[in-house]
Amino acid sequence: MIDGEESRSRGIHPPEGCTVGQIHMIARYAERYPTTSAGDRHLALMKRIEEVNVPLNGSLSFLNNWTYFANDSSKDFDQLTNTGPYAGTLQAFTTGVRFRTRYGHPLPNNIKARLWASDSNRVIQTAKYFPSGLLTWWEKDGDALLQIILEAFEQRADTLTPGDTCLNYVEDNLQGHDNGENMLALFQKAYIPPIAKRLVQEEQNGDLGMLTPAEVYSVQEMCGFEIT
Repeated sequence: MIDGEESRSRGIHPPEGCTVGQIHMIARYAERYPTTSAGDRHLALMKRIEEVNVPLNGSLSFLNNWTYFANDSSKDFDQLTNTGPYAGTLQAFTTGVRFRTRYGHPLPNNIKARLWASDSNRVIQTAKYFPSGLLTWWEKDGDALLQIILEAFEQRADTLTPGDTCLNYVEDNLQGHDNGENMLALFQKAYIPPIAKRLVQEEQNGDLGMLTPAEVYSVQEMCGFEIT
């Protein structure tokens, strides 16, 4: 804990006199490509820019010679990234190695680790690469058991991902799933119009026409996804 100027962080080490006896890890998934819905927005924007067929200026000039980072959207979208220094497969594996380095002493020789994953492929792949770094040949040697938990509505609360199983979340148009999308749209409308104006009018890209809040947001999304 950090409290005041004279306090300092404890770091990752347990307090003096204490040892780590068990480790429980909760995580989502490692670095991934965009979801299909987000990726389709990206591709739609790129197609619109290509159809205008004019050189872009200023902050958008890089798009004149830029290639979208997903080579095959039908195979890449929704999946872990598997190339580059920030690949999701590498991140999951490295996390396992780090756990082994930091907490390897509680692991008995005959360990039977338990792993749970939702039935999303990127989550399953993350759950497989992590023990590969932690336990090496875990599938061959039987050092870990991976249990995949369905996301079906029939699971109700017995699931890792209640987004499809919580009736109130699914059906409540005000405070359920749609609330997040609605709040995002309001936020986009609050801060994006000045950005769109600068990119199009002030940087002389008028041939594009005005960029919508969703399109500018897509550009921001692509910045984050490109490095993963």
